[in-house]
Amino acid sequence: MGKTHDIENISNLIAQATVHKIVPDYTNKPESIEHMKKEEIEYKSQSFKRLSRTKYNEEDKKEIKEKVIRKVQNIINSKYLDIAIKEEELLEKINQELFEYIR
Repeated sequence: MGKTHDIENISNLIAQATVHKIVPDYTNKPESIEHMKKEEIEYKSQSFKRLSRTKYNEEDKKEIKEKVIRKVQNIINSKYLDIAIKEEELLEKINQELFEYIR
């Protein structure tokens, strides 16, 4: 598996973990919250495992961040139509989550 493939997989996992972290705060479906929290933990665990396998330079980290931002926006805008969150607030939450992964 190459670094490009790893970056794609990591960005997918981080995006999923981030979505599952954000959505419970805004959903009007309380029955989904517990499931979302469990999924967040699982995606986060997988993300950290993948991140620890390879050293990433600043350019790689920037690429991961850009992909995560785009993917989270796309997932929320297409899959979670009941979520009402301002774009600026969404970006702020994404960046807070990314700080846990990539410093």
